[in-house]
Amino acid sequence: MTAVVCRILICIFVAIYLLLSIKNDAFMSLEDQTLSPEQELGGLFRALKQVLKAQGIRYRDLAEMLNTSEVTVKRLFQEQDCKMSRLLDICGALGISFSDLMKLADQAPAEVTVLPLETEQALAELPGLFSCLVLLFSGFDARAIGHYNRLPPADVYLYMRALEKLGLVRIGANDSVHLLLNMPVRWRLDGPLHKILVGVNQAFIGQAISQEHDSDFPFYSTSRLFSQQSIRQLKDDIDKLYQRYQQQASLDQMFYPPEALEPFKMVTTMMPFNVPAFLMCRPLKRLKTSEVNIHFVSVPLITDGYFSVWFLRRVCTSQENRRLLH
Repeated sequence: MTAVVCRILICIFVAIYLLLSIKNDAFMSLEDQTLSPEQELGGLFRALKQVLKAQGIRYRDLAEMLNTSEVTVKRLFQEQDCKMSRLLDICGALGISFSDLMKLADQAPAEVTVLPLETEQALAELPGLFSCLVLLFSGFDARAIGHYNRLPPADVYLYMRALEKLGLVRIGANDSVHLLLNMPVRWRLDGPLHKILVGVNQAFIGQAISQEHDSDFPFYSTSRLFSQQSIRQLKDDIDKLYQRYQQQASLDQMFYPPEALEPFKMVTTMMPFNVPAFLMCRPLKRLKTSEVNIHFVSVPLITDGYFSVWFLRRVCTSQENRRLLH
């Protein structure tokens, strides 16, 4: 049985298990990364690491149990890729069933990877390098990255080599690329990649606003007054929607062929809105008092109390020609 077939069987097993017993707190992911089948397998290997730690078993000890080398075991856990038979062998050596491993992987939150600051700095200095890494996260292989960006193979190879030097990928036979990171990855929002992350999200939101009337996809923006208790409940609801979004993406990527899938992005946020800081009333040009009547009105805003605003109405001889200046 080939490794590819075994990998598919593992993914199917994971998908069936998720369909039967999905829990709301089973996934934790980064702002614009979804969980692929490979990342689901990553959850199994994270669970295996927990079992090894709990039992005080080192990679060297596990290698002896499996009659293989320590280097092979380290690579297996690093690349998180093995045949179904090997995975069952590991479970047998540790004295747990595959079903128990699945339950442990489902219950334990994903271990978030935070890259060293100097690694983020290197990615920020060459934005194309960061783009390549995110595309690899998103399921694109090196050839597809070259195709979509119209890059010659030599440039693609140089990008992959740069990622390899940072310890983020390993280039294998036939220039295949293997990620060496545990998903999900959390970027420092106030770190070296801040400008890139802000730019990507601002461009995406701008596109969503401008195309809202021409697409079937919603864009909601509203501001209201809430109690803290209600906000806590709404935050829980948003968290559940986000987890559902991640879970459904994982299942789709397991059951559908790549050509039947397309990338989607969801951006959600809810926070206090300091209205005066975003909506400012600029001073108007001074006009002669004989030409202007000033009227003061009070309107409620999303701040404590009321806020006074004023508008100008030009005095005209003709009632029909009157217009507001605001």
